Amino acid sequence: MRFEIEAGYAQGQFALDLSVRGEARALALVGPSGSGKTTLIEAIAGLRRIDRGRIALDGRVFDDRAAGVWQ
Repeated sequence: MRFEIEAGYAQGQFALDLSVRGEARALALVGPSGSGKTTLIEAIAGLRRIDRGRIALDGRVFDDRAAGVWQ
């Protein structure tokens, strides 16, 4: 699976800024409490809209703020 994740999200004092692209069968998210793991999973699942960026899997765009896409 090919993935492209560029996500910017802010709420209060919390800010998430991530950019990762690659091809893999699995992807692991690790980090300390409060680093944005759940926020990112919610954005990938379509439960949370990112403020800026793009989320695409195998060429299918799920969230692209600039293009006005959110599926």
